[in-house]
Amino acid sequence: MFISLQYVRGIAALLVVYFHAVIQLNNSGRASVDLLLLGESGVDLFFVLSGFVMWITTYNKNISPFDFFKKRLLRVAPIYWLLTIISATIALVVPHLLKSTVFDIEHLIYSLLFIPHLNPAGNGDITSPVIIPGWTLNFEMFFYLVFALCLFIKPLISRFLTVTLVMLLLFLMSFLYKGSNVVLEFYFNAIIIEFLFGVLLGVLLTNHVAVSTDSRLLPLTLLVFSSILMLFNDAFSSFPRLIALGLPAFIVIYACVLYENNYCIPRIEILKFMGDASYSIYLTHIFVIAGSRVLFSKVGITLDSINPFFYVLFCIVFSALVGGTFYLMIEKKLSKLLN
Repeated sequence: MFISLQYVRGIAALLVVYFHAVIQLNNSGRASVDLLLLGESGVDLFFVLSGFVMWITTYNKNISPFDFFKKRLLRVAPIYWLLTIISATIALVVPHLLKSTVFDIEHLIYSLLFIPHLNPAGNGDITSPVIIPGWTLNFEMFFYLVFALCLFIKPLISRFLTVTLVMLLLFLMSFLYKGSNVVLEFYFNAIIIEFLFGVLLGVLLTNHVAVSTDSRLLPLTLLVFSSILMLFNDAFSSFPRLIALGLPAFIVIYACVLYENNYCIPRIEILKFMGDASYSIYLTHIFVIAGSRVLFSKVGITLDSINPFFYVLFCIVFSALVGGTFYLMIEKKLSKLLN
């Protein structure tokens, strides 16, 4: 595995933390936050990475669709189910602590099954599971299912073309579908193409196409330019997400692969650890942000009066600490036990 991509994972998770912390401030009723609302692009980085990793980890390996999907389920589901049940329990016992979650048994079941469902805490227009960021996992599990079925196809070029065809059909349906079915409306989404971006990069790497360079400057320039463009679009662009965030995210991942495929990069342990713990950080940060609101209110500090820079920094640091601890104490041990 490319260590640079672990760095990207950690940064992507913290971008999402920043995004939700700023949203918390925006929803507090304060007149001005003085912070750019960005960070959604962390999800786009995750999706491109997911497509890339799925391709290179199954390349030229005799793995059955069942074994592949079981492995992905064991990787994703256990701590997600644990935290979903905890969140639902909190919503049942102390509902005032969570603003975006109410206890609803049907919604809970759909969430545990990774099936899109309208969030009863919304106004009938928000499709999200009990843990709000878990909407991305509905896409992830769907992609894993599609990819697992494509493993029946042995010629790699045929497998790639089949994955491409399915993703493009879903992309096309995002423009054509006019129905009101929640599940279909959820998956007929252009963002699904970001997984295909990652698969395409995996194909380029495994076929040694466009992944070699004699210049360190080229991948570094691509990385800096695409990162700035992605964050700028994240904050200001009104272009479709696939163009504004998906394409720059693809170039970020490509630049990392291009550089590390040709040159060594320094091992930065803290970034490596953030990457390892990125999934735990991603899932637990909502609890940290919700808890911070309660914690500050207990000491007489309201979110509409707190220094926004301090609050966001607090959320990022403690989300990293809580997520890192959760990774070491729960995720890592649970994964080892299940494997």
